[in-house]
Amino acid sequence: MKSLYEQTGGTYSENETGHLIPNLTYTPAEQFSIGIWGQRRKKYLKEYQRGLYDGLLLTGKLYQHLSVIDEQAQERYYVIVAQMKKHRESPSCLNSIIHSSGYRK
Repeated sequence: MKSLYEQTGGTYSENETGHLIPNLTYTPAEQFSIGIWGQRRKKYLKEYQRGLYDGLLLTGKLYQHLSVIDEQAQERYYVIVAQMKKHRESPSCLNSIIHSSGYRK
């Protein structure tokens, strides 16, 4: 009977004492761009969704997930700012909102 690790595509190597050691790989975080929204998502997952955070980290999908979340949040941010520009006459009000959100272009 195969283990869950083997069923999901994992492999083992046997060491000199006969113990099975899983063959793990690591994807460096530098491959993905993580902005402010990705960092906030990471903090949220780490504090409030520890099981999901650990699962994504162990499967090597955490930084890919954070990159996607960051990109989606940034796109939503641009839409909101564009909508606010249509409804606001005062650019100083808009600038204060942009600066208080932590966004830097």
